[in-house]
Amino acid sequence: MLSSVGGSSSLTCFGDILIWLYTTCIWLSTCLRGIRDFWKIKSTIQSYCCCLSPSCLQHVLGGISVETQAELFTLYLGERLELSCSAKDPLHAVNWTKDHVAVVDGEHARIRNDQLEIETVELTDSGLYACTTFGNHSVYFNITVDTLASSEDDDEEENKPSGSQKPLPMAPQWAHPEKMEKKLHAVPASKTVKFRCQASGNPPPTLKWYKNGKELKRDHRIGFKVRDHVWTIIMESAVPSDKGNYTCVVENQYGSINHTYQLDVVERSPHRPVLYSGLPANRTAVVGSNVEFECKVFSDSQPHIQWLKHIELNGSRVGPDGLPYVRVLKHSGVNSSDAQALTLYNVTEEESGEANQSAWLTITRYEPTGNHHTAVQRS
Repeated sequence: MLSSVGGSSSLTCFGDILIWLYTTCIWLSTCLRGIRDFWKIKSTIQSYCCCLSPSCLQHVLGGISVETQAELFTLYLGERLELSCSAKDPLHAVNWTKDHVAVVDGEHARIRNDQLEIETVELTDSGLYACTTFGNHSVYFNITVDTLASSEDDDEEENKPSGSQKPLPMAPQWAHPEKMEKKLHAVPASKTVKFRCQASGNPPPTLKWYKNGKELKRDHRIGFKVRDHVWTIIMESAVPSDKGNYTCVVENQYGSINHTYQLDVVERSPHRPVLYSGLPANRTAVVGSNVEFECKVFSDSQPHIQWLKHIELNGSRVGPDGLPYVRVLKHSGVNSSDAQALTLYNVTEEESGEANQSAWLTITRYEPTGNHHTAVQRS
């Protein structure tokens, strides 16, 4: 069912209706106990349920799709685009489209969890972007990529000759000197580096780039890009050999200006990931409730995280090779919004056990008292 924000919607459920409720309502644990899939729906925006008597296992689930008005954004050539669309349920992915065509994760547009990133926008990046989360809830972004900044547009209109008046000769000058004040740039290895020297002049000036006094060629190295139309050089996946002084020289027949950026590439120190002490902590929960484990990881490089549950196979918890039997519950990746947290929905007694980094989960049929203590076994 489709409804606009602020509008009204009507859902019909035929039968002997017991009650209408949101999926997060407390009554749902009684009505739909044992149907775990419905507990993966945490949003109260699009999911509603009516329970039919006498059997609670009969159900009608209605989905309400909400479309929001598009947010308007204007960027300029060479700038960075970053759109964010948080999923209301971490177990479901966010899908991105541009002009109703799916956006593919690649070199130009990168999708990281719930974010869409374009390091350097181009004119063809203009369009209507949309992210769709579970339940068909869509958020729209209207992106316009322009060739000149607004301040330059104003200057251009003011300096535009009237009638047959010819433009006056002008030596090169920086378009945005305030953005060039930071000269020292220290970045970790593998990061993308971008230097810009936007200028104006008449006739239009030329731009050349030098590293430590030596002119940079377009084939300087793999991942090195010169974008003349946006006065920019880009170095993808910076390495220690990229350290040095980068100078841009802008000139025409009436003058020359230059600016130097200093780049320092900090090498990563290889070491194993460090786990935050005391996490994940042991938990005791009541049947039908939700439980969340947290495991904070400190790592200089991107860590790979897996949540495992120890299981028994043929009455044994350990295989012939001495390794424990486990089942992967969650792992880090493109579609995993937060691998450092694991949420179990509508837990049952069968889910008692060990979950990653050796933390026991005990399921009881009663609310735990303040004096109740659960035995802990850690690996």
